[in-house]
Order: sequence, then C-alpha cells, then structure tokens
Amino acid sequence: MKALSITTFIKCAICGKRQAKILCDMPVGRGKNLHIKNDRENSFKEWTITCDKAVCEKCSVEVNPGIHFCKDCLSKIKG
Repeated sequence: MKALSITTFIKCAICGKRQAKILCDMPVGRGKNLHIKNDRENSFKEWTITCDKAVCEKCSVEVNPGIHFCKDCLSKIKG
C-alpha cells in the first residue's frame, strides 16, 4: 500500500489565488498572561498581538527587513 502525501496549500487572504507564504506583522493589540516562575514569585508577561492574515508575496508589503504588512492593514494606515 502506498503512503499518501498531504500538502497544505493556504490561499492568500487578499487575492485568493496564490499560495500564502507570509503572515501580516501589523500590531493590532497587546496580550497579557500570568507567568508562573515558582511557588513564591509570579509575574505577568506581555506580547504584541499581530494581524497574522496569511498573504502571498504579491499582496504583502515589506515595511522593514523581515516585517511585512498585508494590503488591508497598509490601507488602514494610509487612511
């Protein structure tokens, strides 16, 4: 019996045609949770929540090296 190969192909959330290879890095909020260090010491950790829309290379804009925004988020910034 031959094993089946599963290939995941996620379509771009903007154009719906090409394969999405990038997640949008646009900050959309802040997250916070309890970080348990030991029995006596705890703290809260914060992080940035990003858009994370899956987009193709043509529907994303590189705003800094390694930082990409989707066209939807970029249009919100431009107004």
